[in-house]
Amino acid sequence: MKKTLTLLLTLFITALAQAQVEYGPRYEQPHDWLNNSYLVISNEKDGVMLVQADFDAGMREYPIAMKLLNSDLEKVWEDAVLVRNRFLLKGYFYSEQKTYLMLQNNNRDKVRVLRIDALNNKIDKFESKKIAELHITEFEVVKNTAIIGGYFEDRPVVFAYDLEQDKVRTLQNVYQNQSELVEVKINKDSLTFNVLATVRDENRQRTIMVNTYDYAGNAIRDYTIKTKPFYELVNGVSSSINDIEQVVVGVYGYKTDHTVSGIYVNHVGRTGEQTMTYHNFGDLPKFLDYLGEKRAKKQRDKAASLKSAGKEHRYRAEVLPRELIEIDDKLVFTGEFFKLYSQNINAANANRYNRLPRNRVSDLYDAYGQFSTLGQAPRDNDFTHAYMLVMDQQGNLKWDDLMEIDVEISGTMQELGRFQWLGDKGAYMYYRDTELFMKLLDGSTENEMITSELELMEEGDEIRVEKDTTIGTVSLKVGLKKGGEFLLFILLLYL
Repeated sequence: MKKTLTLLLTLFITALAQAQVEYGPRYEQPHDWLNNSYLVISNEKDGVMLVQADFDAGMREYPIAMKLLNSDLEKVWEDAVLVRNRFLLKGYFYSEQKTYLMLQNNNRDKVRVLRIDALNNKIDKFESKKIAELHITEFEVVKNTAIIGGYFEDRPVVFAYDLEQDKVRTLQNVYQNQSELVEVKINKDSLTFNVLATVRDENRQRTIMVNTYDYAGNAIRDYTIKTKPFYELVNGVSSSINDIEQVVVGVYGYKTDHTVSGIYVNHVGRTGEQTMTYHNFGDLPKFLDYLGEKRAKKQRDKAASLKSAGKEHRYRAEVLPRELIEIDDKLVFTGEFFKLYSQNINAANANRYNRLPRNRVSDLYDAYGQFSTLGQAPRDNDFTHAYMLVMDQQGNLKWDDLMEIDVEISGTMQELGRFQWLGDKGAYMYYRDTELFMKLLDGSTENEMITSELELMEEGDEIRVEKDTTIGTVSLKVGLKKGGEFLLFILLLYL
């Protein structure tokens, strides 16, 4: 049977008493071994952009094909560009009805950005002047300025690359010793962005500096999160600045950043005063439910006993946090949690070496198109659960929920499924071994995980897993379906 790349639309219907999975249309195209990688990029209400990079080390140039599919997975536009083979596709971003692709040369001192305006049938190409040799981990775009972050000589650095003016500006207050780049996030005003990086405070404890810049890279404000003695901040994700106020959420460790104890929430008020709260995993209503009733109770009792003695219970866990979802008066923290087997590989190191941040940056292929793990030994990643914590704008907890995950993946630590929020609830979905796993997340005890065998629709269809690392899901922003709410997800499969 001919090999094909297939996109399958799934609808997670939530308005019924029992949520269910329905299958919509599908799109497919021929697939062969030359197709090194695909990207399926949400274009929100306009559908998805399918990007296919056919890298060939034996040719001076290779093609990158682009297709815009509408929300019914019907092709509405396509084009292709030729790229010199010393430039590899490294990242993507979607903003204001334009898709941006970022490429980097094999010397890692130049970047090229493609701006794709499919609705107006236009592709613009930009190539930077020489920049520092950079291992890129972050790529965002705000007002025609590409924000590119990563590491130079083991220190974090962020550049603002003005595409139209061909100017590269190094952001101040980021390049520091013993620091990790934690987040680059475009704020909801589409004019400013945040950069979070770890620093050591006067007590040599790991905390986070929060910097905000305008779209040109001018500093607006900065502050360092204040922590209690013995508390180490492992990572963090930030909210937009809302009426001068801001919230940063992440996980913390007690007397170490190798193991974690819970989730912290830091709120900066209008006067600049910080309110910091630490929520041990044992104190969160649902966080430990994935362990089962007896094991969860044992962990909660242990956490309570240590808390009464002025200490924190430690858990052998890691998390890949997602960007905060900002919905009206709510802030939604989400992430996938893993078991931690070795203190030599910890959540702090994951930012630099083992993760692909929010699936917008990829370093899976080196200059010769071969699989690369960035110099790190492959590891086994044993997922435990997907977690959602809902707060108000000041960071006060409203409810939490989770979905168990029974998956182990070898290789680099990377996201498995997709979260989505609609109305007053969330959902999480992932695909694995011909099955879909979904659950509504709303803090109640009534919702159960839905397991659905994937329906391929046509007789003789067979799922091929030779490129298992690229199988995943993409969610689309959608509105309402007649009769109630629904959630859209897209599966990328090889048949």
